[in-house]
Amino acid sequence: MDYTPQDFSQSAINNGQRQINYALTVVDMKLIKIIETLIAALPPARNLDLAGLNEAIQDVKGTSRRVADIKPPGCDTTWQ
Repeated sequence: MDYTPQDFSQSAINNGQRQINYALTVVDMKLIKIIETLIAALPPARNLDLAGLNEAIQDVKGTSRRVADIKPPGCDTTWQ
């Protein structure tokens, strides 16, 4: 996608923000996957209560998924 730095129209700003929003949700999901992988690698004999952590991860996933619902601008997957 071409970028015109002189274009400050609302349409251009919304378009850029949609791409930023999507990129942020991708980062969220990658970080969540890393955390879940680390949790799965913990030794089972540690007697750790991970319920609170798992609940927080689910909350983060839900919040991240709601970014696309904010109108305007929403999300645009063509940022890559």
